[in-house]
Amino acid sequence: MGVRFAARQPGSVRPALRLRDLGPLCVEIERHGHVGEVQRVGGPKPERVLSALLMKVNSRVSRDELVTAGWGDRSVAEVTGPLESLIWRLRGVLEPDHRRGAPWSVLVGDHGGYRLVLDPTEADSLRFAQLAEQGDAALATGDATRAADRYALALDLWRGTPFQAVADQEWALPALARLDELHGQVQEQYTDALLRLGENDRALILLEQLMASSPLRERVWQLLMLARYRSGRIGESLAAYGQVRTLLLDELGVEPGEGLRDLHQRILCRDPGLAAAPGINPAPRNATVQPPGATAGPTPTHLPLTLTTLIGRQDELARLARAIEQHRFVTIVGAGGCGKTRLAIETARRALSSSPDGVWFIDLTAAESPSAAVYSIASQLGVAAPATGDVMTSLRSYLLDRRLRLVLDNCEHLLPGLGPVVAHLLGADGESSVLATSREPLGVPGEVLWSLAPLPTRDTVGGGRGIETGATVAAQLFLARVADLEPTLDPNPDIAVVESICAALDGLPLAIELAAARIRSFGIQEILAQVTNSLADLSRIGSGDISHHDTIDRSIEWSVRLLSTPETVAHARISVLPGVFTLEAASAVVASEGVSPESVPHLLAQLVHRSLLAVVRPTEPDRPTRYRQLATVRAHAERVLAATGQGDAAIRARAWYVEQLVASHPDFERPDVTGWFPRVSDNHDTLAAVLQQSLVTEPSPRGVYLLGRLTLYYYYTNRVIEALRLAPLAVNLTGADPHDRDLARMTLACAYVVSGRPDLAESQIQLVVARSGHERDGMTTQLLATIRWATLTQGGRELDIVDAELKRLGEAGDSTAELHAALLATLLEVGPQTADASIRRANELRDRALAQDNLYAAWLATLLGMMCALLQQDVPTGNQLLEQAASYQKRLGCLVTPVMLEFAGAFAVLGADLNRAVTLFAEARATAFAAGTSWPYLVAVQPMLQAVRDLLPIDDFQSAWRRGSNASALTL
Repeated sequence: MGVRFAARQPGSVRPALRLRDLGPLCVEIERHGHVGEVQRVGGPKPERVLSALLMKVNSRVSRDELVTAGWGDRSVAEVTGPLESLIWRLRGVLEPDHRRGAPWSVLVGDHGGYRLVLDPTEADSLRFAQLAEQGDAALATGDATRAADRYALALDLWRGTPFQAVADQEWALPALARLDELHGQVQEQYTDALLRLGENDRALILLEQLMASSPLRERVWQLLMLARYRSGRIGESLAAYGQVRTLLLDELGVEPGEGLRDLHQRILCRDPGLAAAPGINPAPRNATVQPPGATAGPTPTHLPLTLTTLIGRQDELARLARAIEQHRFVTIVGAGGCGKTRLAIETARRALSSSPDGVWFIDLTAAESPSAAVYSIASQLGVAAPATGDVMTSLRSYLLDRRLRLVLDNCEHLLPGLGPVVAHLLGADGESSVLATSREPLGVPGEVLWSLAPLPTRDTVGGGRGIETGATVAAQLFLARVADLEPTLDPNPDIAVVESICAALDGLPLAIELAAARIRSFGIQEILAQVTNSLADLSRIGSGDISHHDTIDRSIEWSVRLLSTPETVAHARISVLPGVFTLEAASAVVASEGVSPESVPHLLAQLVHRSLLAVVRPTEPDRPTRYRQLATVRAHAERVLAATGQGDAAIRARAWYVEQLVASHPDFERPDVTGWFPRVSDNHDTLAAVLQQSLVTEPSPRGVYLLGRLTLYYYYTNRVIEALRLAPLAVNLTGADPHDRDLARMTLACAYVVSGRPDLAESQIQLVVARSGHERDGMTTQLLATIRWATLTQGGRELDIVDAELKRLGEAGDSTAELHAALLATLLEVGPQTADASIRRANELRDRALAQDNLYAAWLATLLGMMCALLQQDVPTGNQLLEQAASYQKRLGCLVTPVMLEFAGAFAVLGADLNRAVTLFAEARATAFAAGTSWPYLVAVQPMLQAVRDLLPIDDFQSAWRRGSNASALTL
């Protein structure tokens, strides 16, 4: 069995790559979906250098190390030119389709060296380790079938001695020894899994071979004895004990271990438990922090809360649940309003046990393209977009070996492009699955269609002859919704009237619920009269040929006919607001000739009353109620808008509103007294629509203006992943104001830095600083300081250009720049010997910042104090500063950022509150990855986390880790 290539985004400059390093080193490249011929890397030196990079994959390898690998004792100065030439040749092999001028994404420059950037599917050695961990996790939970499959896939990758070109080099021996040991462990675990599955003969063959090559591994002898015993060869099993005892005494001078001795006694006693006992457990390995899915525990469930009962779909629910157990890609297809979404949610909830790595509901309504859908999926799963490459590859790698289920809702507007994207994400060798809802098939091989019909009505039960007793399913739905809306009404209305209403509506759940909602204003008889008089064609359908789409459209049209002229205008113009929106956004697009802004609240209330708008209740105090048009309602409203010729005006009003909203941002270094950050977050879908229009579909300078003023919004609200997607479009757009372009470049630079790629940020900063005569404002100064602060706390990369610019601005009288320069200078001096002086200096700078009403600089000064408290292990002072910093963040209007959670976790460790520390570190990791930023922010986190892992029982550690991973608040 082989390993599939990671799928790549259409148009990506980086084709799918695979490095075959478990044997003779070679490269495979996929182009246009086809695997190319295997290539060698071009000679002994390139092979040795590439081996050195692979042994420290995704980490920096210095030039000295690369020279040692390729040229032995030669100095860097002697081979600078040949090394650069060799790197250029390797890049050509690894990225043959690289576009000139574009950044390299596989072999990237790192300060003083290079780094090979790969995911686990792109190198056999990484994939081998990943499969081994997955097999161990499955075996630990008793899933021997999955464990055997994982181990078999891993062993198929092993083609001989890894890294043959450097196998005799002393510097390579530790890496080779680790791989060799891991190979032996996988072989042992594989035979253990086979024994648990009752495949004793297969296990015996492998164990005999393994014993010959590794005669001193006691666990191999244990497994061999057990396999022989279960095969009825009891004498040979006992003889094996004598062989291993003699071998250990002769070679090592020791008796067999307790495990071997215990097994020997059990065989002598013919212990009946041996016949069905699991394999021989290995000595516990050191646990590692794993992403969701690697450990046993409750299934992560991310499905919407449903407060009403599902009516009339029990048969479909049972059969569809069986279908998704048998097929990985199922699409519920039916007319708008059939109840596809609700059925998908309940089906997924019923199938939780078959999705141990989680179930996620992802509404694609606001996604305007298949690529935007990929980003939506990645954001909700917490998969960070890489600073280089594409999110498609990262997401497919994430899904490849997990067993999770995605419920993708409202796919129809993304066809036909979404189908191939979903197929790529699943992969032929993956184990995740998709349950989609759409009005038409996604149209890819392997898709199983589930057609959903309307509910049975009086006219469809019994061939149209009617029913004698009881209510039809459609009538039951109507009655249930009436009871939900008005519990005080007569619980036993005239059932014949109800049946007539449902028959007129053709049994479509959405239409029935719309009709039931009118119970607030009308009686049952009045609703029947309205349906019969206004929708005469629906009253005649019975088993007619009118499509279900027309049925819903006519139901909506009937509701719209009841609206006044201002209400119709509101219904139509709201359609330009995708996703969820606020009253102020609605007021901006609805207010027009004949409709005053003051009347919009009343108009929205009327549309809610007529079920043409859904209400989204706030989950936090002091946040506004928001609204959302159902997809079918929006489709009707868009047609009305087009017919009135007001579409362009509504879109212009939407863009004007977003531009005014963004322009109203506060001075980012001062308190957010206007609540700007929550306002923008509440209207994020509208903002995203305008950015999509002005940067993608109809590029214009407006997009550059907006993007450049959203830098801190993206960071403060943990949405850096969006900045990474949009900022490159803004900086490359011609015709924009130079100052706006500068701010957009700073947005991109900040996104690169906080996502762990400061090397890519430097060129953007150079372009900003180099432009002569350009204006400087407080935002630019703050962004420069933010970039420098992040680089210093994430590894100390030199950015002399930022230091020089801040110094220049300070000398020119910019008090903000001078204050930040002082903060950064103090940060550079922080150390164990200078902590006392540094914390005094930090307090002075905090007081100075507060005197200038510079809350952001005060927050940074407080972080500086926390660093010193961490060095001094002063927990009371650290917690006091932490509380102070949190209050500053709250006044600035931002969410709790990952760095704050990391500090809290670090002080919890020092305070011996280990469970809380693990939870905080996990929450910081989940927040950072979902936002698209690197993790950890503080270099102290990893060693602390390792120390806590060693101190806590593994179950306690894993429980606390899961609790933190599921607790993070990712958006405002």
